[in-house]
Amino acid sequence: MRSCRGTAGGFLQTVTFGFTGLRIHDDSLRLRPKLIEGTTAMRVRGVHYRGHAFDVRYDRLQLELQLIEASAEARCALCVSDEEGGTPQCLHSPGEIASFKLRANASTFAVRCIVHDDGSGGR
Repeated sequence: MRSCRGTAGGFLQTVTFGFTGLRIHDDSLRLRPKLIEGTTAMRVRGVHYRGHAFDVRYDRLQLELQLIEASAEARCALCVSDEEGGTPQCLHSPGEIASFKLRANASTFAVRCIVHDDGSGGR
């Protein structure tokens, strides 16, 4: 008999990795958001990456990442960029939001922890 926790964990993994297109790479996280048929928006809360916690929200037109927490040990800024080009948007303080328009074809975004040369860790 399967445990409810195991089943719930598998469901959450399917939602988090499947629908957001979240993939973990050595130097970044990659997001390739898509909506489930019949839905208008998706939100994933509390994604943790290299000392940061952020929420992901998207609909058919726009992707938003909101920084929820940045630990003192992070020593970097959370930077989000469209894989097709454009300037990365860096989040330094909780509450800040990076926003991107989504293209009709699949859009892929990279989330990186970038240390700034001035030693401030992007703060």
